[in-house]
Amino acid sequence: MLKRYDVPFNIGCQSSHSPVNDEPTFTPPASQTILTNAGSTTLQVSGISAGPANESQTVVLTAASSDTSLLPTPTVQLNGATADLILNPVANAKGSVDVTLTLDDPDGTANGGDDSFRAVFTLTLNDGRADLTAIKPALASADGGTEISIATSGLAEDFTNSKHRRTHAHACYGEAE
Repeated sequence: MLKRYDVPFNIGCQSSHSPVNDEPTFTPPASQTILTNAGSTTLQVSGISAGPANESQTVVLTAASSDTSLLPTPTVQLNGATADLILNPVANAKGSVDVTLTLDDPDGTANGGDDSFRAVFTLTLNDGRADLTAIKPALASADGGTEISIATSGLAEDFTNSKHRRTHAHACYGEAE
């Protein structure tokens, strides 16, 4: 028969855990089209966070323009979980510019952490007139002439109900070169 002996036996384990800085987050505005010379425009950035609930550091949101001849560097006013992005396009500017938003936190990238988040949206500056450069002549006549049709849809002014409304239809023919 075996005897039972109670002998104290301790097993010790050590583990170490190194915290990792999680990426901050935000929701950028969607790409926008604004009219040339519309003046200052404010867009909303939402969902600004340092990351998960255990991340409580202060964050900094910055903005950059890909073409400062159209849009100087935007101004950012951070208000907690939201921010106002103030855009002041150059007078008479037309074209497209990418706006890059970057959210940084100070906790670094040690142990594979991530301390910044970037997002880009496109701002198109448009004067509201139709882009007539898209009109192409159509070779249509049997005698070798060129018929040009011009569609006016998309023009800024609508003369449909105007007392100055006139209807004109013209066909221009000439020799194709």
